[in-house]
Amino acid sequence: MTQLLKEVDGDLGEDFKQFCRSLYQDNCKERELHNEALYDYSTYVTKNIEFLKDEYKVRDTKEFLVGTDWWRNEPI
Repeated sequence: MTQLLKEVDGDLGEDFKQFCRSLYQDNCKERELHNEALYDYSTYVTKNIEFLKDEYKVRDTKEFLVGTDWWRNEPI
């Protein structure tokens, strides 16, 4: 997984890693809520890398438009 993040890190940077970690934590909470098995961080990123990259690229636009941390659905 470290190699995977290194591959995208050149384009997206340290902020992307923090973004991934935040969404991973949210995913863990959601999976626990539904009594589903948790992924480890490496598996989560590997399974969701395209989604994570796409959502990372549009997050600023979404936050501007709705005024929330849109992936958490909470006011900022």
